[in-house]
Amino acid sequence: MSAIYQTITDSIIKQLEAGVAPWKQPWFSKATIVSYATGRPYSLLNTLLLGRNGEYATWNQIIAAGGKVMKGAKGHRVYFWKPVEKIETDAEGNEVKTLRPMLRAYTVFNIMDCVGILPKWQVKRPDTPEIELADNAEKVITSYINRTGVALRRDAINEAYYSPRRDLIAVPSKNDFSDAARMYGVIFHELVHSTGAENRLKRFGNDACEHMFGSESYSKEELVAELGSAMALGLLGIGNSGSLSQSSAYVASWLKALKNDSSLIIKASSLAEAAVKYIFGE
Repeated sequence: MSAIYQTITDSIIKQLEAGVAPWKQPWFSKATIVSYATGRPYSLLNTLLLGRNGEYATWNQIIAAGGKVMKGAKGHRVYFWKPVEKIETDAEGNEVKTLRPMLRAYTVFNIMDCVGILPKWQVKRPDTPEIELADNAEKVITSYINRTGVALRRDAINEAYYSPRRDLIAVPSKNDFSDAARMYGVIFHELVHSTGAENRLKRFGNDACEHMFGSESYSKEELVAELGSAMALGLLGIGNSGSLSQSSAYVASWLKALKNDSSLIIKASSLAEAAVKYIFGE
Protein backbone atom coordinates (compact mmCIF):
# COMPACT_ATOMS: atom_id res chain seq x y z
CA MET A 1 0.00 0.00 0.00
CA SER A 2 2.75 2.46 0.94
CA ALA A 3 4.41 1.91 -2.46
CA ILE A 4 1.20 2.93 -4.26
CA TYR A 5 0.84 6.00 -2.05
CA GLN A 6 4.42 6.99 -2.76
CA THR A 7 4.01 6.62 -6.53
CA ILE A 8 0.95 8.87 -6.49
CA THR A 9 2.61 11.44 -4.23
CA ASP A 10 5.80 11.53 -6.31
CA SER A 11 3.73 12.41 -9.37
CA ILE A 12 2.10 15.38 -7.61
CA ILE A 13 5.40 16.55 -6.08
CA LYS A 14 7.09 16.49 -9.50
CA GLN A 15 4.44 18.80 -10.93
CA LEU A 16 4.55 21.18 -7.96
CA GLU A 17 8.34 21.42 -8.13
CA ALA A 18 8.00 22.29 -11.81
CA GLY A 19 5.80 25.24 -10.82
CA VAL A 20 2.49 23.70 -11.91
CA ALA A 21 -0.39 22.74 -9.67
CA PRO A 22 -2.20 19.78 -11.29
CA TRP A 23 -5.50 21.06 -9.89
CA LYS A 24 -5.09 24.38 -11.72
CA GLN A 25 -5.07 23.10 -15.28
CA PRO A 26 -7.37 24.37 -18.07
CA TRP A 27 -8.83 20.89 -18.58
CA PHE A 28 -10.53 21.17 -15.20
CA SER A 29 -13.08 23.50 -16.77
CA LYS A 30 -12.90 22.97 -20.54
CA ALA A 31 -13.30 19.23 -20.73
CA THR A 32 -14.00 16.13 -18.76
CA ILE A 33 -11.80 13.13 -18.13
CA VAL A 34 -14.02 10.06 -18.32
CA SER A 35 -14.04 6.30 -18.55
CA TYR A 36 -14.51 4.99 -22.08
CA ALA A 37 -16.44 2.04 -20.70
CA THR A 38 -18.99 3.96 -18.63
CA GLY A 39 -18.77 7.65 -19.55
CA ARG A 40 -18.46 8.50 -15.86
CA PRO A 41 -15.85 11.06 -14.76
CA TYR A 42 -12.86 9.72 -12.89
CA SER A 43 -12.41 10.60 -9.24
CA LEU A 44 -10.67 13.86 -8.38
CA LEU A 45 -7.45 11.99 -7.56
CA ASN A 46 -7.37 10.20 -10.92
CA THR A 47 -8.25 13.43 -12.73
CA LEU A 48 -5.19 15.04 -11.16
CA LEU A 49 -2.98 12.17 -12.27
CA LEU A 50 -4.33 11.76 -15.81
CA GLY A 51 -4.29 15.45 -16.68
CA ARG A 52 -5.07 15.19 -20.40
CA ASN A 53 -8.74 15.43 -21.29
CA GLY A 54 -10.69 12.75 -23.13
CA GLU A 55 -11.72 9.14 -22.67
CA TYR A 56 -9.55 6.44 -21.15
CA ALA A 57 -9.78 2.68 -21.50
CA THR A 58 -7.81 -0.36 -20.43
CA TRP A 59 -5.82 -2.40 -22.95
CA ASN A 60 -8.45 -5.16 -22.93
CA GLN A 61 -11.32 -2.69 -23.41
CA ILE A 62 -9.55 -1.17 -26.40
CA ILE A 63 -8.94 -4.58 -28.00
CA ALA A 64 -12.53 -5.65 -27.32
CA ALA A 65 -13.78 -2.52 -29.09
CA GLY A 66 -11.70 -3.37 -32.17
CA GLY A 67 -9.00 -0.83 -31.48
CA LYS A 68 -5.26 -0.93 -31.02
CA VAL A 69 -2.88 1.13 -28.90
CA MET A 70 -0.43 3.03 -31.09
CA LYS A 71 3.24 2.17 -30.80
CA GLY A 72 4.97 4.30 -28.19
CA ALA A 73 1.73 5.42 -26.53
CA LYS A 74 2.05 5.91 -22.80
CA GLY A 75 -0.24 4.19 -20.36
CA HIS A 76 -1.37 5.92 -17.19
CA ARG A 77 -2.03 4.43 -13.77
CA VAL A 78 -5.40 5.08 -12.16
CA TYR A 79 -6.48 4.03 -8.69
CA PHE A 80 -9.64 2.82 -7.05
CA TRP A 81 -10.75 1.45 -3.71
CA LYS A 82 -11.75 -2.19 -3.73
CA PRO A 83 -13.39 -3.87 -0.72
CA VAL A 84 -11.33 -6.84 0.43
CA GLU A 85 -12.61 -9.45 2.83
CA LYS A 86 -10.60 -9.84 6.01
CA ILE A 87 -11.04 -12.42 8.75
CA GLU A 88 -10.43 -10.99 12.20
CA THR A 89 -10.88 -12.19 15.73
CA ASP A 90 -13.27 -10.34 18.02
CA ALA A 91 -12.91 -9.83 21.80
CA GLU A 92 -14.54 -13.21 22.48
CA GLY A 93 -12.19 -15.12 20.17
CA ASN A 94 -14.70 -15.56 17.37
CA GLU A 95 -13.69 -15.16 13.75
CA VAL A 96 -15.47 -12.25 12.08
CA LYS A 97 -15.48 -11.41 8.38
CA THR A 98 -15.10 -7.71 7.57
CA LEU A 99 -14.71 -5.73 4.38
CA ARG A 100 -11.87 -3.25 4.26
CA PRO A 101 -11.14 -0.88 1.36
CA MET A 102 -7.81 -1.46 -0.35
CA LEU A 103 -6.28 0.82 -2.95
CA ARG A 104 -5.80 -0.90 -6.29
CA ALA A 105 -4.25 0.31 -9.55
CA TYR A 106 -4.65 -0.42 -13.24
CA THR A 107 -3.35 1.07 -16.48
CA VAL A 108 -5.46 3.02 -18.96
CA PHE A 109 -4.75 4.71 -22.30
CA ASN A 110 -6.25 7.82 -23.82
CA ILE A 111 -8.20 6.59 -26.83
CA MET A 112 -6.73 9.42 -28.90
CA ASP A 113 -3.53 7.38 -28.67
CA CYS A 114 -5.30 4.44 -30.29
CA VAL A 115 -6.46 3.50 -33.79
CA GLY A 116 -9.66 1.73 -34.77
CA ILE A 117 -11.63 3.15 -31.87
CA LEU A 118 -13.70 6.34 -31.62
CA PRO A 119 -14.92 8.38 -28.64
CA LYS A 120 -18.29 7.32 -27.26
CA TRP A 121 -19.07 10.27 -25.03
CA GLN A 122 -19.41 14.03 -25.42
CA VAL A 123 -16.63 15.14 -23.10
CA LYS A 124 -16.35 18.80 -24.09
CA ARG A 125 -18.66 21.25 -22.42
CA PRO A 126 -20.56 23.59 -24.75
CA ASP A 127 -19.41 27.20 -24.80
CA THR A 128 -21.44 29.10 -22.21
CA PRO A 129 -21.58 32.90 -21.90
CA GLU A 130 -19.59 34.21 -18.93
CA ILE A 131 -22.65 35.88 -17.45
CA GLU A 132 -24.45 32.52 -17.36
CA LEU A 133 -21.44 30.85 -15.73
CA ALA A 134 -21.44 33.57 -13.09
CA ASP A 135 -25.18 33.17 -12.51
CA ASN A 136 -24.74 29.44 -11.99
CA ALA A 137 -21.90 30.03 -9.53
CA GLU A 138 -23.98 32.57 -7.58
CA LYS A 139 -26.87 30.11 -7.38
CA VAL A 140 -24.61 27.45 -5.86
CA ILE A 141 -23.15 29.95 -3.38
CA THR A 142 -26.56 31.31 -2.37
CA SER A 143 -28.04 27.84 -1.99
CA TYR A 144 -25.16 26.72 0.22
CA ILE A 145 -25.33 29.85 2.38
CA ASN A 146 -29.09 29.51 2.85
CA ARG A 147 -28.85 25.79 3.57
CA THR A 148 -26.03 25.93 6.10
CA GLY A 149 -26.40 29.35 7.70
CA VAL A 150 -22.72 30.26 7.29
CA ALA A 151 -22.25 34.03 6.95
CA LEU A 152 -20.60 35.49 3.84
CA ARG A 153 -19.12 38.98 3.65
CA ARG A 154 -17.91 40.20 0.27
CA ASP A 155 -16.39 43.48 1.35
CA ALA A 156 -13.21 42.48 3.17
CA ILE A 157 -10.09 44.57 2.57
CA ASN A 158 -7.02 42.69 1.30
CA GLU A 159 -7.94 39.41 2.95
CA ALA A 160 -9.96 36.24 2.50
CA TYR A 161 -10.63 33.77 5.28
CA TYR A 162 -13.06 31.46 7.03
CA SER A 163 -13.50 31.88 10.78
CA PRO A 164 -14.68 28.65 12.47
CA ARG A 165 -15.48 30.51 15.69
CA ARG A 166 -17.81 32.98 13.97
CA ASP A 167 -18.80 30.65 11.14
CA LEU A 168 -17.98 33.52 8.83
CA ILE A 169 -16.48 33.71 5.35
CA ALA A 170 -14.93 37.02 4.31
CA VAL A 171 -13.62 37.83 0.83
CA PRO A 172 -12.74 41.10 -0.95
CA SER A 173 -15.33 42.89 -3.08
CA LYS A 174 -15.82 42.01 -6.74
CA ASN A 175 -13.93 45.11 -7.89
CA ASP A 176 -10.81 43.94 -6.07
CA PHE A 177 -10.40 40.92 -8.37
CA SER A 178 -8.87 41.05 -11.84
CA ASP A 179 -11.40 38.59 -13.24
CA ALA A 180 -14.37 36.43 -12.27
CA ALA A 181 -12.37 33.19 -12.28
CA ARG A 182 -10.03 34.47 -9.58
CA MET A 183 -12.93 35.78 -7.52
CA TYR A 184 -14.88 32.53 -7.60
CA GLY A 185 -11.69 30.57 -6.99
CA VAL A 186 -11.21 32.45 -3.72
CA ILE A 187 -14.89 32.21 -2.71
CA PHE A 188 -15.07 28.47 -3.27
CA HIS A 189 -11.73 28.01 -1.50
CA GLU A 190 -13.29 29.55 1.61
CA LEU A 191 -16.58 27.70 1.12
CA VAL A 192 -14.65 24.43 1.18
CA HIS A 193 -12.98 25.52 4.43
CA SER A 194 -16.42 26.16 5.92
CA THR A 195 -17.55 22.59 5.21
CA GLY A 196 -14.95 21.42 7.74
CA ALA A 197 -16.88 22.90 10.68
CA GLU A 198 -18.05 20.61 13.47
CA ASN A 199 -21.71 20.91 12.44
CA ARG A 200 -20.86 19.94 8.85
CA LEU A 201 -18.09 17.56 7.75
CA LYS A 202 -16.05 17.79 10.98
CA ARG A 203 -12.54 18.16 9.52
CA PHE A 204 -11.34 20.47 12.28
CA GLY A 205 -12.25 22.02 15.62
CA ASN A 206 -13.14 25.61 16.39
CA ASP A 207 -9.71 26.47 17.81
CA ALA A 208 -7.83 28.54 15.23
CA CYS A 209 -4.52 27.68 16.92
CA GLU A 210 -4.88 24.12 15.67
CA HIS A 211 -4.30 25.36 12.13
CA MET A 212 -1.47 27.87 12.39
CA PHE A 213 0.35 28.56 9.11
CA GLY A 214 3.03 25.97 8.43
CA SER A 215 1.52 23.30 10.67
CA GLU A 216 0.73 19.86 9.29
CA SER A 217 -3.01 20.32 9.82
CA TYR A 218 -2.91 23.75 8.15
CA SER A 219 -1.14 22.40 5.07
CA LYS A 220 -3.61 19.54 4.78
CA GLU A 221 -6.64 21.80 5.10
CA GLU A 222 -5.24 24.30 2.60
CA LEU A 223 -4.66 21.49 0.13
CA VAL A 224 -8.23 20.28 0.62
CA ALA A 225 -9.52 23.81 -0.04
CA GLU A 226 -7.33 24.25 -3.13
CA LEU A 227 -8.42 20.94 -4.62
CA GLY A 228 -12.06 21.58 -3.77
CA SER A 229 -12.04 25.07 -5.25
CA ALA A 230 -10.55 23.79 -8.52
CA MET A 231 -13.08 20.98 -8.69
CA ALA A 232 -16.00 23.36 -8.03
CA LEU A 233 -14.86 25.76 -10.75
CA GLY A 234 -14.45 22.82 -13.10
CA LEU A 235 -18.01 21.66 -12.45
CA LEU A 236 -19.24 25.19 -13.10
CA GLY A 237 -17.20 25.55 -16.29
CA ILE A 238 -15.21 28.51 -14.99
CA GLY A 239 -11.64 28.67 -16.29
CA ASN A 240 -8.48 28.77 -14.23
CA SER A 241 -4.76 29.28 -14.69
CA GLY A 242 -2.28 26.44 -15.03
CA SER A 243 0.37 28.26 -13.03
CA LEU A 244 0.79 28.47 -9.29
CA SER A 245 -0.64 31.73 -7.98
CA GLN A 246 0.13 30.93 -4.36
CA SER A 247 3.22 32.26 -2.63
CA SER A 248 6.35 30.17 -2.40
CA ALA A 249 5.60 29.71 1.31
CA TYR A 250 2.32 27.95 0.47
CA VAL A 251 3.99 25.70 -2.08
CA ALA A 252 6.83 24.89 0.32
CA SER A 253 4.26 24.05 2.98
CA TRP A 254 2.45 21.63 0.65
CA LEU A 255 5.66 20.03 -0.54
CA LYS A 256 6.83 19.49 3.03
CA ALA A 257 3.52 17.94 4.01
CA LEU A 258 3.43 15.69 0.92
CA LYS A 259 6.99 14.51 1.48
CA ASN A 260 6.22 13.74 5.13
CA ASP A 261 2.99 11.87 4.41
CA SER A 262 2.64 9.85 1.22
CA SER A 263 -1.06 9.31 1.90
CA LEU A 264 -1.85 13.04 2.12
CA ILE A 265 -2.88 13.63 -1.50
CA ILE A 266 -5.15 10.58 -1.42
CA LYS A 267 -6.82 11.77 1.77
CA ALA A 268 -7.00 15.42 0.69
CA SER A 269 -8.56 14.66 -2.70
CA SER A 270 -11.18 12.45 -1.06
CA LEU A 271 -12.02 15.13 1.52
CA ALA A 272 -12.14 17.80 -1.19
CA GLU A 273 -14.53 15.74 -3.29
CA ALA A 274 -16.81 15.25 -0.29
CA ALA A 275 -16.69 18.99 0.46
CA VAL A 276 -17.68 19.95 -3.09
CA LYS A 277 -20.59 17.50 -3.08
CA TYR A 278 -21.70 19.04 0.22
CA ILE A 279 -21.52 22.56 -1.21
CA PHE A 280 -23.47 21.54 -4.31
CA GLY A 281 -26.07 19.79 -2.14
CA GLU A 282 -25.44 16.32 -3.54
